[in-house]
Amino acid sequence: MLLDETQFINTGLAAAKITDILLTLASIGPPAVYVCNYSLVHKLFGRNSEDKQRLLSQPRIMLPDLPGSKDWTDYVDECVRVSGDAVRPGLADFAAELYRCTFGIKRLAVQLLKQAYIECRNDRRHWIELRDLCSAYRSVAYTSNASEVEELQTQTLGNRQSKQRLDLKCPFELPAAYRSNVVEFARAEREQGVIAKVFDSSLTESERSAKKHLEEAAEIVVKKPSRRPAAKTLSKDEEAKAFFERLDLASKPRRPKSPS
Repeated sequence: MLLDETQFINTGLAAAKITDILLTLASIGPPAVYVCNYSLVHKLFGRNSEDKQRLLSQPRIMLPDLPGSKDWTDYVDECVRVSGDAVRPGLADFAAELYRCTFGIKRLAVQLLKQAYIECRNDRRHWIELRDLCSAYRSVAYTSNASEVEELQTQTLGNRQSKQRLDLKCPFELPAAYRSNVVEFARAEREQGVIAKVFDSSLTESERSAKKHLEEAAEIVVKKPSRRPAAKTLSKDEEAKAFFERLDLASKPRRPKSPS
């Protein structure tokens, strides 16, 4: 028995009441698994040892995809595919930029892409480019999410215990491989940003103009799929003839396939 979104039980209820509800559901009979966020787990950590032994003894931590992993790149590729040519990644690493702006949280990725489409329409375009992700990240609609992403990145880089944002802090010890991979990605992003800032600041006005011109020329313009030619206009007699030909073809018995 799967109990999903149990963190919403804690709305206006004390931890003792939440514990009573979860233990009651677990004692019904079938094996039970409850799903919750970090906020509820932090509350349960404050319970007595007998409650923690029953409710927190076998945790399964659901973490975001690792940066640069095949799961994340496949997810971004699928977002590009289902967008119907509304997302054009271009030459830049679109997946890495999307991860930097969302920390790999898919709910935030959907919100950021939605806001990026609004930004591209404001720019009189019908497709999302890499620059639209940056504009969406700095938009008013994404401000609260951006602050949470920056908090998660700060926690990863500084390894500090945040007591104000427990909803963003995993109460369990994370795997070393996951922590090292995320730290490496965040540090590499910071170093690249510093290098780019230093490089841009050292350019003259004419060199900046030439660099901007080269970047615009290097963008890949994805061609829209060619439309099928319009169907030929037929007379009523020709339509009737084509209909009966199709009907005769469909009504003819087919030979059964020989077994292979």
